[in-house]
Amino acid sequence: MKSKYIESSANKYIKELTKLRDRKYRDQQNKFTIEGLREISRAFESKYEIHALYYCDEYLVSQNSKNLVKNIALANIPLTRLHPNVFKRCSVRENPDGLIAVSSSISFKLTELNLNKKATIVVLEGIEKPGNLGAIIRSSDGSGADAIILNNCMIDIYNPNVIRSSQGLVFKLPIIKSESKSIKEWLVTEKFRTIATTPRAKIKYNEIEYYNRNALILGSESKGLTDNWIKNVDLNISIPMSGLGDSLNVSVAAGICLYEIAQHLSK
Repeated sequence: MKSKYIESSANKYIKELTKLRDRKYRDQQNKFTIEGLREISRAFESKYEIHALYYCDEYLVSQNSKNLVKNIALANIPLTRLHPNVFKRCSVRENPDGLIAVSSSISFKLTELNLNKKATIVVLEGIEKPGNLGAIIRSSDGSGADAIILNNCMIDIYNPNVIRSSQGLVFKLPIIKSESKSIKEWLVTEKFRTIATTPRAKIKYNEIEYYNRNALILGSESKGLTDNWIKNVDLNISIPMSGLGDSLNVSVAAGICLYEIAQHLSK
């Protein structure tokens, strides 16, 4: 497929790309941008529909990047080549690699999850920082968790910082937004053991036996979990602290607990 070439930042397609940086506009259009070889590749390999690929030859330094352009062209997805100055305007990265795609958003539902007998769900209440969400997505993927549920989180999962910090794994894992009542009812129906993390808990994360189905629940960076969860779960756990600090970054805490669960489930 022959690609178009754009030399002016005033072009309507470039204006559209830059407008998609705004969450409100992303929500209105049900579209978002993906930047980077790894991130676009993972979206392309998943269920996400790629509408267009914008690339810049001057920034395509790897053969893998050039191969991705060819593969997307073979899939009959429109290609647009950009002048370096135009691409730089569209990029949100300090060191771009010459690839930006536009994709449709996907909304997952709790009832759509198809889980095995052994399953791990991560519930996040009030998470505020895109980098932390991205890191939790990576730990969830690496430890074998099945899905992430967002409760009262203002973060847009298609925020460029979430996509980048997750290394594109946001496209590999079902991420669902839901209200606490619906989440709790679903967890009960699906027979999950609910485990909340809080520094106030006396039971340590590595002192318990994890069941086949575990829902790990973590709270916001600034306030932690609310009593709405702490007082309505099967168990509260904490991570022991030996230094002066009283808690860990939420993404670090998630990683520690998720790999502990994974170790138990692998037995």
